[in-house]
Amino acid sequence: MELKTIAVIKKNQNYYRSDILSSRRKLLFSLLGLSSAMLLAGCGAESADGMQMQHTMSTQPSTTAVSQADLGNVPAPDLRLQDQNGKAVSLSQLKGKVVALTFWYTHCPDMCPLAAEKFRQVLSGLDHKKVEQIAVLAVSVDPANDTANSAQQFSQAHRLSSYANWHFLLGTQEQLQPVWKDYHIYTDAEKETPAQGQALNHMAIIYLIDRQGRERVMLPADFTPSQLSKNLESLLV
Repeated sequence: MELKTIAVIKKNQNYYRSDILSSRRKLLFSLLGLSSAMLLAGCGAESADGMQMQHTMSTQPSTTAVSQADLGNVPAPDLRLQDQNGKAVSLSQLKGKVVALTFWYTHCPDMCPLAAEKFRQVLSGLDHKKVEQIAVLAVSVDPANDTANSAQQFSQAHRLSSYANWHFLLGTQEQLQPVWKDYHIYTDAEKETPAQGQALNHMAIIYLIDRQGRERVMLPADFTPSQLSKNLESLLV
């Protein structure tokens, strides 16, 4: 088969996959009862140090029952980034584990720390053997200001450091943008380089990926620990 023909086939396959993902994620937003804009985590009205910030979504827990939603079992796009300890982590190497994939930044004053505490609560409530089968990945949405040091501090502050499969994934703008695109993640950092400590609007949804590397569940930024726990337990079976 000629190289040109192969290139055309691959291009068509990419268009087909992109169309599936776009349609499916629109369906997901509908299932969650939210528009994509409302899935943004804009960090609270005012932080502890008095910094003024914009609300873009309610912090009230979602009542949507997403645990039964059929998300099509689309293969999750692979990613390869370094974590807070300098370890290279790829999604493909985590096949065999259930993966929770989300998007945070280390200086976030409310939504990201709140979500981190919920994750810790859920992990601490699960049997040790089950926890070993779960990987939690938080991809940076603030490459200009998220560093290994700030990610380590964030991990320690929220008592996630003790979990071997916890990874805060970091990178440059060029390394992170393809990941944001693959997972339809918006962040203010796409448009401008934020100052350190500046609040960012960003997508803080959670993808739950099964042992075969397929996207199965999407949770909103205001998920409840119960929602997360039940979905993880279901995927572990």
